[in-house]
Amino acid sequence: MVDIVHHSVIGFGGALVAQQLGNVDAAVGFLIGSLLPDLDVVFMALGKSRYLRLHQSITHSVFVLPFLAMWVGSLLAFGLDASWIVVALACFLGSLVHIAFDMLNSFGVRATWPSPRRYSVDAFFFVDIYVFAASGLAVWALWSEFPALPVCLAWFSFLATYSSLKVWWRSKVVCESGAATAIPSGVSPLFYYLTRDASGAGVQVGHSRGFRRKIVWEGVTPHVADEVMAVLRAGPMFKDLEEALKLFRPISFEVDAKGDVTSVVSRCVAVRNFKNRYGEITSTLVDGKLVDEVAFL
Repeated sequence: MVDIVHHSVIGFGGALVAQQLGNVDAAVGFLIGSLLPDLDVVFMALGKSRYLRLHQSITHSVFVLPFLAMWVGSLLAFGLDASWIVVALACFLGSLVHIAFDMLNSFGVRATWPSPRRYSVDAFFFVDIYVFAASGLAVWALWSEFPALPVCLAWFSFLATYSSLKVWWRSKVVCESGAATAIPSGVSPLFYYLTRDASGAGVQVGHSRGFRRKIVWEGVTPHVADEVMAVLRAGPMFKDLEEALKLFRPISFEVDAKGDVTSVVSRCVAVRNFKNRYGEITSTLVDGKLVDEVAFL
C-alpha cells in the first residue's frame, strides 16, 4: 500500500494464517510474494529520477508477476524441497495483494505494464499515521500470538472501511472544489492538497480541510513557454519525472548577474507533503542550453 513496513505486515499476517492452517509452503510463498514486487528497488542504481519513473511498474505488472512467482516456486522447490505449485500460487497471491494495496496510494501502479497507465484511487499518500498505527497494533497482536486469522480480518476490515471513507471524502472534495488533483495528507485524514487550472494562466494550488471541507485557493504556478519546456525536456531527469509525477513543472527561474546562466527549479506541484519539494530538481541553462541537472528527491 505504502511502504515495505506495511507490505511486511501483510505478508507476516498472511504467512501466519497459512501456517496455522498447516501449510508451511504456502506461508513461505505468500510472505515472499507480498514483498516480491518491491524488487524494483534495484532501479535505484540508475538514479532516483529513473527509479521514480520505473517504480511500481515492471515488477508490479500482472503480466510479469506470474513468471516471477514461478521463478520463486522453482527456487524453493529445488532448495527447500517445497511444493512448487503451492509456493508459486501463494507467491502470486501475495504479489496481487501487494499490488492491490499499492493502488490505494497517490503514486499508483502500472499494473498492466508495458502500458503507461497508472492505477490509483488516492485513498492515501504514501504514509498515513492511522494506517500505520493500525498496522503496528496488528504486528503487536501477531507477535503476542493472538490467533492470526481474527487479527488479519480485523486489520483488513479497518483498512477497507477507512479506505472507502477516504475515497468517498476525496470525491466530495473534488466535486465541491472543481480540483484537478486532490492529494491526501499523511497526517490529517480531512486535509487535501488541491490544484486546478487557473483559466489558462497556469496551475493554481490550494487545500481543503475540516469536516466542512473548507477550500482555500492560493498562488498560481504560471505556464512556461514551449521553447523553454523543450530545453528542459532534453534532460533525462526532467523527462523521467515529468512522466512519473502528477503536474511536474518549472516553478521558479533565477538568472545570474550576467544574464547568461539560468537556474530553473521544477517539482511536482500536486504533491506538497514533503515540505513542498517532492521530485524537485534544478536545471542549469547556459545561453539557452541545458548543461546540468541536480535532483532533490
